[in-house]
Amino acid sequence: MVKLRPWQEKAQEKALKWLVDQGDDKHFLINAAPGAGKTKLACSIAKTLIDKNLIDRVIVIAPRVEVVKQWTKDFFDITSRFMGKVAGSEIEIEYDVGVTWAAVQNLQDAFQAVCRSHRTLLICDEHHHAAVSAAWGNSADSAFADAKYVLVLTGTPIRSDSKKSVWLAYDDLGAIDHPEGGIYTLSYGEAVDFGYCRPATFHRHEGKFTVDLDDGEKIFVSSKHPAELTPNLKRIPGLQRALDFYKLACAPQYEADKTTPTTRWLPGNNGRVGQR
Repeated sequence: MVKLRPWQEKAQEKALKWLVDQGDDKHFLINAAPGAGKTKLACSIAKTLIDKNLIDRVIVIAPRVEVVKQWTKDFFDITSRFMGKVAGSEIEIEYDVGVTWAAVQNLQDAFQAVCRSHRTLLICDEHHHAAVSAAWGNSADSAFADAKYVLVLTGTPIRSDSKKSVWLAYDDLGAIDHPEGGIYTLSYGEAVDFGYCRPATFHRHEGKFTVDLDDGEKIFVSSKHPAELTPNLKRIPGLQRALDFYKLACAPQYEADKTTPTTRWLPGNNGRVGQR
């Protein structure tokens, strides 16, 4: 038996309830921080569905060949089932397989045939790669329309280009609008608190630079010393404040007790913006 972390146990229970017991939607989203254990969780869910005789095949889509290889290893360790790796030239698929997102486009017919003839669980790793309007998203939507169950795995469900990912609903503000019962979320902060992920740290370093003005004057700026302006430059409104901003940005911020550091690292509006 595979040993799951507490969050994985809760996520598996919720996923099975949504997919099997509730049955309203065949897509379940696992939004968990990178390194939290999504691969192991997905393989455990697959094993449970196999043991319950609810699926015949498992197909994994991952972003790169190296990731697909890791999936095949983890899948065998947990399910004891061989998972092959397929390329774009395959015509028939007769076993559990792992494939890259890029290869799906040339395998649409083969995957359609598998999903129509076998009860198939599709696992989508790093799902944000499949934008609705992109070739990968269109290919996946067509190839796996008849999959029985779909596990959507991601640590970054919102794409940096704001494009929508296939199979996920979004509200007017661009946030995920999938039903709450069909999502399990483990934030990065929670993953750090539980010891699954290491905390990201931002180290402060002193910066020194010189501002050259058109009239030949120079101003030396440092995070440790205030900029010294000449009498002429002191007459320019806001210049001193602008030059001192670098020092302000590097200064530690504290809570009202003046001793507890804030959980934020980049000062800005009202002294603090940008959470860690």
